[in-house]
Amino acid sequence: LKASFLVSERRMATIFGFTIAATARSTLSKKLQLLRLCSTNVSTLTTMNSYRDNEIGIIKFHTPGSKENIMDAKFMVEFYDCLNKFTQDDSVKGIVVMSGKSGSFIAGADTKIIANCHSVAEATALSLKCQAIMNRIHSNYKPVVAAINGTCLGGGLELALACDYRIAVNSKKTIFGLPEVRLGLLPGAGGTQRLPRLISIIDSMDLMLTGKTISASKAKSLGLVDMLVEPLGPGLHTDEDYMIKELERGAVQILRDLLTTELVVLRKLKFPHNLVHTLLDIELFRNLFFVYMRNKVEKLTHGHYPAPSHIVNVVRKGYKFGIGDGLKAEAKAFGLVATSPESKSLLHLFTLSTECKKNPFAPAKKEPKSLAVIGAGLMGCGIAQVSIYNGFVTYLKDVDKGALLQGERSIAKHLDKRVKQRAITTLEKDNMMANLFLSVDYEAIKNADLVIEAVYEDVQLKQKVLREIEECVRPDCVIASNTSAISISKVAEASKRPENIVGMHYFSPVDKMQLLEVITTPKTSREAALDVGLKQNKLVIVVKDGPGFYTTRVLAAMLSETIRFATLADEVGIDVALHIAKYLGEKLGQRLAGGDLIILQKMVDNNFLGRKSGKGCFDYSKSKTKRGVNEKALQILKDHAKSSRGCDSDHDRQLRMVSRFVNEALLCLEEGVISSPRSGDIGAVFGLGFPPFLGGPFRFVDNYGAERLVTEMDRYRDSYGDAVEFQACQLLRDHAKDSKKKFYSI
Repeated sequence: LKASFLVSERRMATIFGFTIAATARSTLSKKLQLLRLCSTNVSTLTTMNSYRDNEIGIIKFHTPGSKENIMDAKFMVEFYDCLNKFTQDDSVKGIVVMSGKSGSFIAGADTKIIANCHSVAEATALSLKCQAIMNRIHSNYKPVVAAINGTCLGGGLELALACDYRIAVNSKKTIFGLPEVRLGLLPGAGGTQRLPRLISIIDSMDLMLTGKTISASKAKSLGLVDMLVEPLGPGLHTDEDYMIKELERGAVQILRDLLTTELVVLRKLKFPHNLVHTLLDIELFRNLFFVYMRNKVEKLTHGHYPAPSHIVNVVRKGYKFGIGDGLKAEAKAFGLVATSPESKSLLHLFTLSTECKKNPFAPAKKEPKSLAVIGAGLMGCGIAQVSIYNGFVTYLKDVDKGALLQGERSIAKHLDKRVKQRAITTLEKDNMMANLFLSVDYEAIKNADLVIEAVYEDVQLKQKVLREIEECVRPDCVIASNTSAISISKVAEASKRPENIVGMHYFSPVDKMQLLEVITTPKTSREAALDVGLKQNKLVIVVKDGPGFYTTRVLAAMLSETIRFATLADEVGIDVALHIAKYLGEKLGQRLAGGDLIILQKMVDNNFLGRKSGKGCFDYSKSKTKRGVNEKALQILKDHAKSSRGCDSDHDRQLRMVSRFVNEALLCLEEGVISSPRSGDIGAVFGLGFPPFLGGPFRFVDNYGAERLVTEMDRYRDSYGDAVEFQACQLLRDHAKDSKKKFYSI
């Protein structure tokens, strides 16, 4: 009876004024034919288990050798085979899909499959195959329950959406989302059509257009999840395997209740979403809504990211013409965005960032567990905050007791925000603060495994602090200097143990910026600093010591061509920017020509130091949340404005900045400052804000063309009187001479 009810509900429910499943079934047969081309009878399952609990069929995912379940080609073939087997078995009355891993339902599709789609037709066919599998679930005459424990993202959520009922473990590990847009994609397995038919159009568009993740409790409040299961508390059975068994038993019981009509699925939208839903039945209002969404997307993306516009169009198509046409539009749009340069660049960054989260080197001989941070300024407090947040016992030391107390309040305030956002509990916040120890002397840090010095950018001051640290710490203690540009070798000259000195360049604000640049000298080892950075959830790149290292050096080259990076200068500090500019100007000479240090000096003279002083390029004194342009700083810029150098079209202005940035990045690789294009692209995007849709400076050269870039740089060089700053490096010229030379194969 319940199975009939569910089928009837699927056929007749008109969430948006038209039938959902009937139109989906009209295209199902074609898609199943396509699926059968890659589907065979699987004799041995490797990515999942398939078994029965009496009349209930259970499919349990378990990708071998991975923390997460990933939907690759083998996964999809095996899942379809298991699903088909239970569907054709008349003795099976219902199906449960779940994971055998405690922290992962399905983390999404294998991005390698998408990256290897070289034509629109290939990517469209991939979407159709995935849609066919989801339609097989959705149009199944047997009820299907998804039991979710852990990450449920991308294709994993699309699979769950195709099920009749969803239960989820209410834990921090369980998160939901459709993050495809962050990879320049859109949900390609029916997500753009099923999500707006399950929850409100406003919430569904928010999830798809932002790619954000939500907790299990939030998913329940939105209507994405039907039931929450509380995790096991302290007791005899607290192991994760036991939780999986309990979740399985619960899912089987729910499925039996559905079959016997003891549990009836009734879903209703709450106000004001139900009102919006009613108004969307009116064509005029519907048209206005989607026009508004499209205009909003175009305003935010400036045309650089095509996927959001496609999402709006595909949802509108499905709403207007039905789910069948909506799915066709989704597959076609997926084919277009998956093969776009923007998506290729974003997929490239995703792959690189995933690799950066792994330690490619041998682990440290002694795992660092306690840290000390010297200096309770903006950077020092930020480093201390991310350290206690990720489980380190942390000592914060400063000579100024007032600065320490202010720093403690600042850290507590940031953690309170995380509590309000439900990212952590109050107990977790209290435990983190309990790991923070304040001190005005060095005695407290004597047992620290790693000390991070975060004092002002002055080599004499850093050397003085280094000598003081070495007087009280253990001989095996690693000492790191947080600096943007000062040579680590120069700092280490004051050390008794230079082999223990390393650079750790954090970016402001530390809790938000993902990158950490670890700087090594020929004498130092990187293992301890790398271990700490990875445990702080940073994307870590290792670079060799040199003027400006990598990130500051390439940024300085571009900043010499523009003053548009006002926000970054305010965050770093105008005084720090001036100090670094003078230092790098001395070391790198004419390659940093073009800028005017008088502007920065005037800003410092007027105490326009950035956010820390309340005024910089922007005025932060009137509001903590809003900022306005600092008119006096603007006048300084106008007073020192230079006459046009020529080549001043919008294209030339942009390319002048980009070419200097990219050329310096390639020069860093040529000189061995960075070890690979991967480090260069990660550092530029996640540390300096290089446009993600361009993929980083090395990816940019591959896509833009080295020969084309060299031609433009030669034009700038000649226009400005043999300007050294536009002299293309040898590595770039080598790539320009041979079009087959690429930094990346895909």
